[in-house]
Amino acid sequence: MNWNKSQPEDDNQHDNEQGACVKRYKEMLDKKESYFFDTEELLEIYDYYFHELDYAKALEVCLYAQEMHPGAHTFELKRAAALFKLGKEAQAMDIINNFEALWPDEHELHLLKAHIFLNRENPLGAIESFKKALINAEEKAPIYHDLAFASADTGDCEQAVRYMKLYISSGTNDYFLSQQFVIWLAATLKLDEGILFFEKILDEDPYNLDAWIAKGLIYKELEDYTAAIDAYSYPIAVEENNIAALGETADCYFALDQYKDALLYYERAANINPDNPIYWYHIGECFEWMGDHNAAKMNYQRCIKLNQNFPAAWYSMGMVLSLNFKWFEASHYYKKAVELEPDNAEFWFALGDCQSNLNHYKEACECYENVIGLDPAHEIIWLEYSILLYENNEPERALEVISEGIKYFPDNADFQYQCCGMLYENGYLKESYQMLEFALSNDFETHTQLFEIIPGIKSDKNIMTIIEQYRK
Repeated sequence: MNWNKSQPEDDNQHDNEQGACVKRYKEMLDKKESYFFDTEELLEIYDYYFHELDYAKALEVCLYAQEMHPGAHTFELKRAAALFKLGKEAQAMDIINNFEALWPDEHELHLLKAHIFLNRENPLGAIESFKKALINAEEKAPIYHDLAFASADTGDCEQAVRYMKLYISSGTNDYFLSQQFVIWLAATLKLDEGILFFEKILDEDPYNLDAWIAKGLIYKELEDYTAAIDAYSYPIAVEENNIAALGETADCYFALDQYKDALLYYERAANINPDNPIYWYHIGECFEWMGDHNAAKMNYQRCIKLNQNFPAAWYSMGMVLSLNFKWFEASHYYKKAVELEPDNAEFWFALGDCQSNLNHYKEACECYENVIGLDPAHEIIWLEYSILLYENNEPERALEVISEGIKYFPDNADFQYQCCGMLYENGYLKESYQMLEFALSNDFETHTQLFEIIPGIKSDKNIMTIIEQYRK
């Protein structure tokens, strides 16, 4: 009890002492004189400049300290740290290697070396150094944290999970780490193991809100949204403004198609943090699915106002306008979406559909070509593009496109009947009959769409004979 009360006083005393040291050091520099400082004072001055991100000044402190206290080897490591922050990695590593030859058990040197390896995109080297640092480090939790992420960088999610468990077990966790932890658990197919891990933590500390949220995230990844909502309910009951739990609860209700409930929680989150565009975007989604397009547009616009570089909001705004046949307005939003995210095939497809409805044939073709180039597995593009070409007097190109689509999707009967109709109308009767047999053997029940594609085809006895042969 007394310790808790005295802690702020101790902190204030330390801050005052550090402030006095720094003040004296700055005074010395101004007067261009030489003052005496003991090693502890110089370390505090160094820490002040380092935490202020003034690494050049921190380096000067090291040099001054080494002149005044040549036997204080710790300033060698501090100098290496400052050089590293100044981008002088090679010099820093030379100092570290020399230091390691004399004091190989100093854990701080291994930590610094590990971070240099990470900066050089050498996570394996970093892991080796982090492990050496663990041996003599009093505070191991931060090293477990760094080992988890370094392991993940090598693709070893098993080790990432192991080290993150050690880190979380030390009593530290947050929303971001829980999200990352769940990604690694999913990659190692150990989500159930993760639930047991957090249940054990909650057995020992039932008020651990981060553990409740982490448990909810795992259930969400397992698509057990009801269980996830139950897990999030406790943090919300304890802290009604727990924005992470509110947002996650909203996501789960949305996944369950319960848009009114999702809207309620997204709005609560948005009221807590009105400057976060993601909540207004999701609110817009809820209204869109509920059929209130005006409210959807208003919230998408609010999202865009907060973040002009939010491609999904521009796209969704275009979708709402398209649903109301406002093709010209929609095209403006789709163009912005593809400008922000040019590798998104779905954005290009929506823009192409919009251009097609505006009778901008050339532009629509360019959009559809982009879709195929980005994502040939985008199934509907082959049908839509071939129809566009066919209706604009390019039957040969249309046949090429639908035929290519059939290669990608050999079980898609819609493609086959469409191709059959195009072949028939262009005089390729033999090929048309062959395609019809292929389609009928694949899916007889949907053959009636051929009569919609070519209403007069029923008068062709060959076509009707082939169909009857496949009727069961």
